Amino acid sequence: MWKGSVTTLARVAVLASLAIASAGAQGGTDPALEAKARAIHDRVIALDTHVDIDPRNFTSQHPNYTDRLSTQVNLPKMLEGGLDAVFFSIYVGQGPLTPEGFKSAYDADMEKFAAVHTLAEQLAPDKIEIAYRADDIAKISAKGKKVALMGVETSRTSRSSMSGGRATCRSRTTATARCRTRTPASGTACGCTMGCRR
Repeated sequence: MWKGSVTTLARVAVLASLAIASAGAQGGTDPALEAKARAIHDRVIALDTHVDIDPRNFTSQHPNYTDRLSTQVNLPKMLEGGLDAVFFSIYVGQGPLTPEGFKSAYDADMEKFAAVHTLAEQLAPDKIEIAYRADDIAKISAKGKKVALMGVETSRTSRSSMSGGRATCRSRTTATARCRTRTPASGTACGCTMGCRR
């Protein structure tokens, strides 16, 4: 089990990926190089940093995320491919910068958070668990479970109110956020950094 830092883990994973890609790009596979890359892959926690989700795939009705769906990532594919952890994308596209637009974005974000919680807490608690801190990742992986992380990729939810950001992370977490608001003159979108912690 990996005991190093997350940064070192990421570097090792990138090197393993490059070794595999390099072997394939050379028109053939070097068995020794491929074995070395596979050994690295087996030692590290393989992480996908962006997985788009549709909350309709996270219900108790089948097919759902515990089944082999046509989605790029789901639990059966994670098991088959050796993918240990995923950042589920909590993303809502740009929309009206109005109270109604912010509420719509907030509701869509909350639906995605609830979907990931449903997967980890109801549909497959024996297979996947939510990590709230970086050190949770290795602990969960050591249990033989897949790791669910959530990345908030839009600031409209937090922009509407900081209390909205707090509610976004309310389930066993609190939120911290720093936002720059949109400036009408420049037309630039607002940027926000939000993190959830216990």
